[in-house]
Amino acid sequence: MKIAVEVKLKSRKYGIKKVTETSYIVYTSKAPEKNQANEDIIKQLARYFDVSKSQVEIVLGKTLTSKIISIDCDVLKNDKIDLTKK
Repeated sequence: MKIAVEVKLKSRKYGIKKVTETSYIVYTSKAPEKNQANEDIIKQLARYFDVSKSQVEIVLGKTLTSKIISIDCDVLKNDKIDLTKK
């Protein structure tokens, strides 16, 4: 799955805001130095989608505030299926 992410750097807020099904805003307090902000973004998205950090990759925009992120997962946290029901 690919999503569009707008990053708010050096923010007082921390977290993720869903705008649409494929568009998110990520707030980070990290600076865009030494890849700190990108690492924090990957960490937050992995936690949000309940996947490992290795399954989240920045495809486009590593040096920009607008990014395209690829998330490699079969079932997302928000779309989990209840297998106990028949």
